[in-house]
Amino acid sequence: MIYTFVNQLYSNCSFSGVDFRILIEEVDKDGVSPQIYALLVEQGRLEETPHFFQVRLLEKVKHNRYSSVFIKCETDRILTECDKQQYEVIPLKGIYFAEDYYGDYSHRTTSDIDILIRKERLDDVIQLVKDLGFVEEETHISGHFHRSFSKPLPHSAIPLTVELHWELMRPDTSSVDTDFLWSRSVPFKSYDNIKKLSPTHTFYFMCLHAWRHNLDSIKHDLDVIQTMKHMPRNLAAVLQLAKRHQTYKRLTRTLAILYERYPILRERYPSPQVKALWFHKIEKFNWSKAMIFFDYQVLSYDSLKHRITETGRLFFSPESRKYGQLKLKKIKSRLIYLYIRQKQQVRNMIKAIKL
Repeated sequence: MIYTFVNQLYSNCSFSGVDFRILIEEVDKDGVSPQIYALLVEQGRLEETPHFFQVRLLEKVKHNRYSSVFIKCETDRILTECDKQQYEVIPLKGIYFAEDYYGDYSHRTTSDIDILIRKERLDDVIQLVKDLGFVEEETHISGHFHRSFSKPLPHSAIPLTVELHWELMRPDTSSVDTDFLWSRSVPFKSYDNIKKLSPTHTFYFMCLHAWRHNLDSIKHDLDVIQTMKHMPRNLAAVLQLAKRHQTYKRLTRTLAILYERYPILRERYPSPQVKALWFHKIEKFNWSKAMIFFDYQVLSYDSLKHRITETGRLFFSPESRKYGQLKLKKIKSRLIYLYIRQKQQVRNMIKAIKL
C-alpha cells in the first residue's frame, strides 16, 4: 500500500485505491510519519487525506519534535566546538539533512548524530565529544570506518550516540575518494570549518546508505527520492563517479529497486544503466530469499576481489561468524531442497532469467 501511495504522491495523482487505515499502520511501522507529513504539506495535499490520518501524522510530528530539539542542541554543541578548534567536519544525515530536504528538523526521525571528520583528527575529535559528555564508547569492530560514543538522553532508556566517520564506505570493498568529496563540499551556515556535502554527493551518499540497509525501510526510499529532486535529471555524472569509486553495482542496485517500487522515478530520471534486477523474475519461488540475500551480500560489489573480501568477512570474521554460519546453513538447506525436490522449478527459473 505504501509504495502505491508514495508513487501517487510524487506523481501528483489522486490517491485512488489507497486504504488509509492500512497505510497509517505501514507508515507507523517504518517510523516515517514526519516525512510523509512534510511531503503532504509541501505539496499542499494534506487535506486530500482523511482527518484521522492527518491527526495521527501530526501526533508523531509533535512527539518527534521533543527528541529532535535535544538532538539539535547536542549537534550544534559538537559543531560549534569543532569549529572553534578548527576541526573540519561534515554533518551526515540527521537534523540538518531533515531541514534541507524536508523543510524542518522535526520532519524526519533521527536517533543519533553522524559526522564525517578528517582521519588525522580522529583522536582530537574523540576527546572533544568525550568532553561534551559522550563518554561511553561502543565496541569498535576492526576494519569499520567509524567510532561511536554515547550519552544518556533525558527521560529515555536509549542513549544518544555520536558516530565519527572518516570514510563513507569500507575501504577494503570500495575505492571511495573521500578527499574528493571534501574538496567538493559546500559552506554550512556561518561556520568556517563545518561543511556539508554537495547536493549531488548527498544523493550519492544516501543511495549508498540505503544500500547498506538493503532498503529495509521506506525511510531510506524517501531520503533517496528527496535528494534526487536536487539532482540533474541525467544521472550519468554520479554513475560515473560510482564507477571510479567501485560502488557502481551498489548504486544501480539501489536505483533499480526504487524504480521498481516507484515507476514515476524511471520516468523522471531515465537511465539505460539502471536495469531491472534479475531476481524480480524469481520472487514467486519460495526459496528466492536465499538467492536475493546472496545477490545483496556478495554480488553487489564491483570487483571479484571485493566480493571475495566480503564473502570472507560474512562467513569467517569474528563479528559475523555466527551470523554467517546461520546464513550458510540456510542457503545449503535451501539448495539441497531445491535440487532434490524442485528440479522443475530450477528449470523454470533459468528460463525466466533468460527471457
